[in-house]
Amino acid sequence: MKKRMMTASAVIALLLLLLSGCDFKLPSPDQLMRPPRYFGESAGLQEAFAETAGANAVLKAPYEGEYHSAFILEDLDGDGLEEALAFYVNSLDKNICQMMLFKSDGWNWSLCANIRGEGSEVVSVSLEDMDSDGVREIVVGWGISGSQDRMLSVYMYYPDSGYLRSLSSEPYRMMSCMDLDGDYDRELLLVTTAASVSSTQQDTAVPARLQAKLLKIQDTVQPNGTMAASVTAISEVTLSSAAVNCTQMAVQPATGDSDPATVFLDCTTKEEGMFTDILQWTDGRLVRIQPSDPGGSLVRDTYRTANITCRDINSDGYIEVPSQLVLAGSSNPSAVNASSSTAGDAAEAATDERVSLTVWCNFSGDKLVPIENSVINFSDSYMFLFKDDWVSGNFPNLTNNVTVVADITNRTWSFYDYDYATQVRGSLIFAIIAHPAGAQITAADEVLIVEDDTLTYTLRMGPAAASRKVTQDDVVNGFILLSNS
Repeated sequence: MKKRMMTASAVIALLLLLLSGCDFKLPSPDQLMRPPRYFGESAGLQEAFAETAGANAVLKAPYEGEYHSAFILEDLDGDGLEEALAFYVNSLDKNICQMMLFKSDGWNWSLCANIRGEGSEVVSVSLEDMDSDGVREIVVGWGISGSQDRMLSVYMYYPDSGYLRSLSSEPYRMMSCMDLDGDYDRELLLVTTAASVSSTQQDTAVPARLQAKLLKIQDTVQPNGTMAASVTAISEVTLSSAAVNCTQMAVQPATGDSDPATVFLDCTTKEEGMFTDILQWTDGRLVRIQPSDPGGSLVRDTYRTANITCRDINSDGYIEVPSQLVLAGSSNPSAVNASSSTAGDAAEAATDERVSLTVWCNFSGDKLVPIENSVINFSDSYMFLFKDDWVSGNFPNLTNNVTVVADITNRTWSFYDYDYATQVRGSLIFAIIAHPAGAQITAADEVLIVEDDTLTYTLRMGPAAASRKVTQDDVVNGFILLSNS
């Protein structure tokens, strides 16, 4: 898919100032007459926009999704010529954002449509051919400044006339476009608040449940009796009562008749924890999955206190679901082998915190199957993958024979032998230390792992490394630097 943002000319350099998070007001007509003059292929588009929007136009850029510019150039109809979308508000009335659609004949730009949006902000823009007719629909998420309320609009573009027709306007929290039912058309999966709230819920101030809704473009009978394309809900399912909000949606495409398309919804709870609700497209409808284990619960089995979301942790093409368990021995300085007084003194002196074991699971059939075990240092932005023999047992009842002590003051995570039965911490296997970038590493026993713009990471091997058969390469290979974005 060809994508090209407007970065080729001086005008676009100015427009991209809005990426800093601030509104950017277009120059007034008299300012446009002054240097720097606009030139190149973007000049005509900018002039067409300025003529219609006027001097009080303030550009608005999407802050989520694929596009992050107030001007988006894409070939919507496959004719080899790009159309342009522009988003703005009038500085005299910032409550309603507007969307312009421009069409080019290869030389000149002409305005096709100027649409009033459903909010004061542009949350996201997605261009999707939802009905496989070769023309992409325009899917816009609108937001209201200072509010969590969002509205999703779907517009159908008619190339011959340049007409834009609104097909749908739906409240939502999160959305994604995908082919979930396997018919090669793309659907919209929304997470939204259930429309119906019982009087009991209202009386007791119980929040409305979240639900997932699958929307599809279909030909339906219109009020005048004719058939026309509309966006309709083909399936809905209510999410767990523990879900307060949805923060991420990850989709695992179908891989066969026995493995249908699966959607992983990372949800927050009232207690500010997280869990993952799982949906599948089964027998022509959305189904919320429950583990087959007696007493199993996705809320319990995937619960974590930190903001950890589903992802393909090991690049195997399958999405893994995280769960946090207690890492025994991680914050009990007294549980140190008495024969290792040096280690004990160091642990007692450290400013330590509880370290959790993050277990990454595949969802297979109706069970969570552990694939990787890790610990995550959020303060210093890295994850370390445990070796397979460091954890034993059946999920979620796992035991660990290696533990980690986090020394916040010295930015050091120390990995120790650990006896789960006696709760005694043994000798040091290795330690990972984070230093400020550019710091002079003076310790002779520290080896560089990696460095970035802010931190330098080193390791120090301990006396138990040999008996554990852990090498420097093992530590380097198990270390994963996390993105700060």
